[in-house]
Amino acid sequence: MPDRYKSDYSLVLSEPFYDHMLSLTGSYRRNFRRLLSNMTEKELVAITVLCITTSQLRVPAVLQLATRLFHLGNAALPFDTASRLCKEFLEAAEYDLGFTNRFTFSEYLHYTIHYARNAESWRIASIIPDIYAPTAPLGRVLGAHLALDIVLMSLCQVNAKRLNQPEWQRRKLNLPALACVIRTLFHKRLLVLPDVWEELERIMVIATGHALESIRISSPS
Repeated sequence: MPDRYKSDYSLVLSEPFYDHMLSLTGSYRRNFRRLLSNMTEKELVAITVLCITTSQLRVPAVLQLATRLFHLGNAALPFDTASRLCKEFLEAAEYDLGFTNRFTFSEYLHYTIHYARNAESWRIASIIPDIYAPTAPLGRVLGAHLALDIVLMSLCQVNAKRLNQPEWQRRKLNLPALACVIRTLFHKRLLVLPDVWEELERIMVIATGHALESIRISSPS
């Protein structure tokens, strides 16, 4: 971690805000992983196929959001603050962009179903354009982004367990980096925290519904 970020990270990690974020994300992650872990292979493959498109569409959306944060410079924020926010967000999005990881979310999910037999899924309209829309409140965008982090990482880890690949089972999200972004925007009055938590919940409810639909469509008629 660059030295110039260490003080910011230490401050965030000591705040009640971060404890609340860890508690919420931990609860959603455990519940969603439990649902995925109890699926049959056919059911898991079905939800994985559905989420591959989401993981692919999220890559340009992440870059668009990074650009939006950068353009806050010399407008709503000092340039150096906006530049730092952009960098921290890109660090948090390492599994989308592959800067420091061999495989991204989309690449690994595509790999996990490569040899699956009779992979089934269904088509739905992607939520990506709406949740990353340039006019959407930043709190809602980041809450949805956090939820998708949980969904995609959980899918990768449960598939890694199915394929006996412990490396992906040990992967962790960069929550401190994303927390720094959220905290800075909150203190600069560019987002409200209830938006973050409400959108996090909304996207997790949608993802859970899709997982349950995967079970339904994969069950013998």
